[in-house]
Amino acid sequence: MKFLERLQLSLQKFMTGRHGLDHLSLALTYAALLLCLLSMIPGMSFLNFLSLALLVYTAFRILSRNREKRIKENVWFMNLVNPFLTRVRQAFNRFRNRKLYRYFDCPNCHQKLRVPRGVGHITVTCKSCGHKFDQTA
Repeated sequence: MKFLERLQLSLQKFMTGRHGLDHLSLALTYAALLLCLLSMIPGMSFLNFLSLALLVYTAFRILSRNREKRIKENVWFMNLVNPFLTRVRQAFNRFRNRKLYRYFDCPNCHQKLRVPRGVGHITVTCKSCGHKFDQTA
């Protein structure tokens, strides 16, 4: 067995029963890296301590055997972040499809709607509230 294979096998044995990497741990790692970079600005050296603390907490989360608690923390984080990620994804899709569709809000419920470009003046029915209104595409 080669050295790297033995190393991989021993690492797998060590991580058995531990929580491992999740979205919160990854976000904490990125935040620590950002703080470390910001600490290079003169007068901001105190951020080095904060980045080190975040990295220690991240290592604690990854190596923790209390999986239920780490899963609860990750679910809380994802519930906090998902609305923002959804908005970013939707904005990206609207930008990508801007030549095919025209996007606008329903005047009644403010739901985002789209119509194909170039169809002219049409009557749109909102799928959420059923409100009908005229729109030019």
